[in-house]
Amino acid sequence: MSQDFAALLERDALASDLYRDTAKRSYYFEPEKMLLLAVLQDALHCFRRFSAARDRAGLKKFHEARNWIMAPGDEWVFSFASICDTLGLDAQYVRRGLLAWQARQTLRRKTTKGGGLRRRAA
Repeated sequence: MSQDFAALLERDALASDLYRDTAKRSYYFEPEKMLLLAVLQDALHCFRRFSAARDRAGLKKFHEARNWIMAPGDEWVFSFASICDTLGLDAQYVRRGLLAWQARQTLRRKTTKGGGLRRRAA
């Protein structure tokens, strides 16, 4: 009987270990989600950093990021919409935010072009 009791306790210990491993993993991003987050961060970084680029390489990076972000559809696992959905983000909300940011940056560049405020000639 003592062997049966020991076996019963051993199963409970294994069950609690499995439960802890499952619960622990749900608290942190899984490695797959970390990869998707890195892809998203890189695209957002390229969009923001190269939005005002004038050189060919910078413009290429900006247009690649912008095209990927604005592309419709979520059938592909690495599409913008699919990544946002997996990470729990609203893709349309993120797009609107980026476009609003870009509009503000464009307006800011236009108003400060030429050295800022101009003095009127007396």
